[in-house]
Amino acid sequence: MPLGFRVWRAVTTILHGRAATDSRFLAALPSWVKMQLRDAERLRRDSLFPGRSLDLESAMAVPDGWSPPGDDWVHEVLLARATNGEAVIRERGTAIHGLWERALRYDHPDLDRLEEQLRKLIADYLAEAKSLGDTSLGLEWVGATMQAVLDRHEPVCNIWPDTEFGCLDAVRAGTDEFSRLPLRIQSAAKTLLEHAMLQNAGVHRRHAVDSLLAGGWSDEATKAYKVILNHPKADAWLRCRALFGFGMLQHRKQRGHRHSDGDVRPRPERSPNTADKPRSGL
Repeated sequence: MPLGFRVWRAVTTILHGRAATDSRFLAALPSWVKMQLRDAERLRRDSLFPGRSLDLESAMAVPDGWSPPGDDWVHEVLLARATNGEAVIRERGTAIHGLWERALRYDHPDLDRLEEQLRKLIADYLAEAKSLGDTSLGLEWVGATMQAVLDRHEPVCNIWPDTEFGCLDAVRAGTDEFSRLPLRIQSAAKTLLEHAMLQNAGVHRRHAVDSLLAGGWSDEATKAYKVILNHPKADAWLRCRALFGFGMLQHRKQRGHRHSDGDVRPRPERSPNTADKPRSGL
């Protein structure tokens, strides 16, 4: 179904929860999850929001013992999405970073061959980006961050590539909105915003947004997203991430209606009348 992508969050919760280690479920659960994830590449074509990448988050949550090196079907699922030219940048970035993160997590027996495979995939990304021009700068950023983690042999990119990408300038302009916070938490808040916008490992990017919300910094984050949206160096893919962040934060501090002078003022109280009163019999 078009809204079926929302079910993946429940699957991920199951994999992170007790069911993944409960003997009552172990007989059927691994094969069921395997079937769902192998169908995901086909089902995403009918999804209302295939770029949400929730199925890839479920793949990353699969216990390593369910997908051993000799039959690593999770690797196949992630590789299929990373090489799918019809998938959006968000999906491909999540998938390629997930391949490397999983390999380091369970000590992949043939890490050198996997690294060679991923470097070739990065080259394909950069060649594709060059052929498409400015519209694929996000794909170049995916390649740059993936190159960084391979060079450092780190599971997740924590030091941004030293490049001339405009996305770095746009996001760092947004982090200035956190300068009003207490000094002891400014650095952490700014780092979270950078990861919420620049991190291509999708699971960690969403965790950064969740942390901004849980930390009570939604007001500052909302203002930061606004700065990024209006920044001259913010490309389309970066603005999409800022808009997604707006939706995740659900910040409703400013309530009211906009007047002709542009100010937002509280809505006037409605005077009680008979239309507001409940009618008997209903």
